[in-house]
Amino acid sequence: MVDLIADVKRVMRDVPDFPRDGVLFKDMTPVLQDPSLFRRVVAWMGEGVGTVDKVVGIESRGFIFAAPMVDTLDAGLVLARKKGKLPWRTVSRDYELEYGSATLEIHADAIAPGERVLVVDDLLATGGTARASSLKCVPMSSRELSDLLMLGMGAYTPLDGFMGHDDWRGACEDMRLASGVFWPIPITLSCSQDLADSIAIGEEVALVDAESGETMALMTVNEKYTIDRHL
Repeated sequence: MVDLIADVKRVMRDVPDFPRDGVLFKDMTPVLQDPSLFRRVVAWMGEGVGTVDKVVGIESRGFIFAAPMVDTLDAGLVLARKKGKLPWRTVSRDYELEYGSATLEIHADAIAPGERVLVVDDLLATGGTARASSLKCVPMSSRELSDLLMLGMGAYTPLDGFMGHDDWRGACEDMRLASGVFWPIPITLSCSQDLADSIAIGEEVALVDAESGETMALMTVNEKYTIDRHL
């Protein structure tokens, strides 16, 4: 592997200020021009992956690496394309680039629940594209979207996020947060039991508009709890 990394670094080009000022772009096209090196890179990318059902190639050069990998991994190929490029019904995620933002789409039936997926990109700058495509998504109602906006604006100070159990119970029972600060309104984010069970404490999730499918924010889950409907 050390030799492979050295060979890749030897042929790759640094292109400053592309595609925008301040970005140092790593041009990997010389790797593609060397068939032996390209085969070695693809083989190394598949090592240790294990069994996967689908390989997701991210537009556009992610396609180049994902396509040969599906043969060695005996998996299906899924194309993750920029908005408006796929012909059928899609699901989409917004993501941040090093030099802006964009939207990524796949066909709605491309990945079945429970399938193991490998995401392949052509480069890693902020990791935004791969990150957006791999996070679990928590759908938000219109009320929860409004709460998210108010939290982001600081309008719900002293809250800096959706309520944990102690704050929620205090607001319901005594109109006070766990800290003792007066607060009469529960500000919570709900989801299905199955989704909650699949999310680990400390895991990052995407908060998604339930109607449009648009990603509104990323959130780290610090607590999970079941509310008492009788309060």
